[in-house]
Amino acid sequence: MDLSQLRRRAEEAYRDLPMPSDRYTSLSWWREEDYPRDTSSYVQMDLPEGVEVDTAGVVGDIVRPDSWKFIAFHYMNLDSPLLLRVRDGVKVGGVARVRLHVEGREHFHLRLEVGREAHVEVLLEVSGSGLYTEAVEAKVGEGGSLILNVINAMDGEAVAFVERGMVVEGGGGGRLAGVWLGGRFVMAKHRLKPSGAEAHVEDAQVLVGAHSQHLNLHSHLDFTVPHTRGESNLRAVLKDRASATLYGMIDVRPEAKGTDAFLSEHALLLNGGARANAIPALEIMTDDVRATHSASVGPVDEEKLFYLMSRGLKREEAKRLIVLGFLEPALRKLDEGGRSTVVGRIEEILS
Repeated sequence: MDLSQLRRRAEEAYRDLPMPSDRYTSLSWWREEDYPRDTSSYVQMDLPEGVEVDTAGVVGDIVRPDSWKFIAFHYMNLDSPLLLRVRDGVKVGGVARVRLHVEGREHFHLRLEVGREAHVEVLLEVSGSGLYTEAVEAKVGEGGSLILNVINAMDGEAVAFVERGMVVEGGGGGRLAGVWLGGRFVMAKHRLKPSGAEAHVEDAQVLVGAHSQHLNLHSHLDFTVPHTRGESNLRAVLKDRASATLYGMIDVRPEAKGTDAFLSEHALLLNGGARANAIPALEIMTDDVRATHSASVGPVDEEKLFYLMSRGLKREEAKRLIVLGFLEPALRKLDEGGRSTVVGRIEEILS
């Protein structure tokens, strides 16, 4: 299917699909005309040897244009999808870096193809302002591995609609880590699927919100074959009037015996005006499965604060340590740059 056909299909889907909403999130304010097509966005890339770059020829099979309304909107406006490819057996040293700065309106599409027994680590950094839609489609061959870190640090008035999908074939590994630091409104979905025996996938998302930000994050682990593993870990820290909804889903199909899956969703509220909801779901359609989850929403533990302050720490330093400890299960999935970015943002909102 060429791009023109894909756009037509997306236009039909956009007309037919409902506006996404739930009891915690409303898009009644949405008007496309508020976001003119003019843009001065730009992309910079620093690619180590072994990473090939091209215009993607195949898109839409992992992140489907009829997935949900704003991904249909993304495909309606898609122009030049970017492809990064690592051939079979190539182990890339260093990190492939892609920096995207958004000004106005941007519809960014990234296709990642990692061959059999190949390995690469990719960092995507997004900054700027305006309307941003993003789709990432990642495919990892047998025995291959991909680490994809994405840092969204757009400004406080930006609006973002995002879907990232990853399919990992037998014996392979895929890790998708998303850091959410900016944007007035963000709606994002991560979908990971181990598609062959002994494949494993990991989703880690870290959210640090302040002011009146609203973020609606989804994590979906889809198990369709026997003997695979998956883990999803979502952590949110919220201040002021910021709000977040965390949706997690473990989906184990009838044929996926031997699945080992874990889902974790936790939010920490730094003051009384912040709000969060953690909504885990497990749909298990077979036996011989290990699937567990944990979820919580709450304020900073005053007893922990008291204990640390009794050891000589000032209140703000004690709170900082508690926040970083809370985020640690997700932070450890990030590269050093991602961790330092999150820590810097924590320092900023606690100051």
